[in-house]
Amino acid sequence: MDKAKLNLGKYNYVFFIFLILLFITANIPQVDQNLSNFILIEYRTILILLALASLSFILLEVFQDKIQLVKEERKQIKQSQQLKDKLKSLNYDEKYILSLFMSEQKTEKALNSTNPNVVWLENMKFIINTLKTEENKKVFRIDPVVMNELRKNPNLLY
Repeated sequence: MDKAKLNLGKYNYVFFIFLILLFITANIPQVDQNLSNFILIEYRTILILLALASLSFILLEVFQDKIQLVKEERKQIKQSQQLKDKLKSLNYDEKYILSLFMSEQKTEKALNSTNPNVVWLENMKFIINTLKTEENKKVFRIDPVVMNELRKNPNLLY
């Protein structure tokens, strides 16, 4: 469906450019007087209406794209704010566990999987179990989105 919309939009742009070039050519009397009479006298109203309809579809497509970009940007800002709020609401021990990832600049760390704080962070999807074991501890990876947010705002852990 999106590809069909893309093709229709492309054809609409080409059609609009064709109509504009047709009007420009018709206004140059040295090119062809018969073409000028045909376009400017006989079918002027119809061609103007077609050009306006084509232009309205182009503007509609541009506005829809801009609205979609604004919606996506707002959604991203909202998700970022929700993540910040979740990170701020963590207790001291949970923040400490996340700070271990940040201080060593590693994405993976061996943690005790029986620790309730580790379990809570895993349930919150802040850390992910890699199913590896190291020294009788499970290896966890910090979520990349959480890692990026903590790099941007390290004060969230304090």
